[in-house]
Amino acid sequence: MSDNIDPYTYEYDTYRPPTLTGEGDVHAPSASPYFAAFDYQSSSLTRDDLEQREEMIVEREKEIETLEKDFSSGEKNNWPICYPFIRHSIFGEIPSGARRAAASMSYLGWFMFSLIILLNLGSAIATVVLDGKIGALAQKKKIQMLFMASVFTLGIPAYFMFAHYPLYHAMRTVNMARFFLFFVGYSALVIFSGFCVSGWVEYGPCGIVGAVQFLQKGLKQKNALAGFIINFSMAGIWLFMALYSFTIFVIAIVVYWKQNSTFAKAKTFAKKRLDARGTVTNNNNGGMLNDNTATDMQTV
Repeated sequence: MSDNIDPYTYEYDTYRPPTLTGEGDVHAPSASPYFAAFDYQSSSLTRDDLEQREEMIVEREKEIETLEKDFSSGEKNNWPICYPFIRHSIFGEIPSGARRAAASMSYLGWFMFSLIILLNLGSAIATVVLDGKIGALAQKKKIQMLFMASVFTLGIPAYFMFAHYPLYHAMRTVNMARFFLFFVGYSALVIFSGFCVSGWVEYGPCGIVGAVQFLQKGLKQKNALAGFIINFSMAGIWLFMALYSFTIFVIAIVVYWKQNSTFAKAKTFAKKRLDARGTVTNNNNGGMLNDNTATDMQTV
């Protein structure tokens, strides 16, 4: 064997760099396998795609920060002050904007609702006392009114636990399960406040029905006039509470809609990226097959 024969084979695919075929598009030679798995569509992202991706990242960072606060914060429970058993910090845990506004209004609404419940109880007692001399209400209705007005006081903790607190967590974590609990709780609150405007005496609220019954006795009597003013005023207060709660409900729906829209954009963005990647992979594989077919034909 001659010593001048080179035992090595130097046959290999020649490297050909990618070339620009259009605005923002990159085309790699199909004969080169080095670019087969590269995502060429990443260089052609539009401004909307980048903004959607940025929104997704920002929302994810906020959720992570919230979770980190939950695990790292030493002050787990801070409410109520007398015996803390839950964590409640609107300005410390909820970002500014519509989410903080909804949580703040809901917390203020809980104080107003508590005051209205106590006012309703006092008005019920006053209604029974004033009716003692004019007989506008049946004795059975008076007893039912006082009993139900007393039961209404259970609505004070119920409002906080089943309406405000789910809203607080929904605005803090933007969690869909919390949104669902909030929708149920606040829907019940709006319906309850609207019902109390009617003032069906035997069911506890002071409102329009009670005012009408005193009005029928004639406003020239002092007791009838006082009973009418008390019940009519309570109807206005209940109406204010219903509208206030409905306003909070609308704000939370807007927050939910924006968040759900962001999730929808994220899904659309992810689907578009997956479809684009699948198209690029298929094109590259098809190019390699065509090159291999051409090579085989030349060999034949």
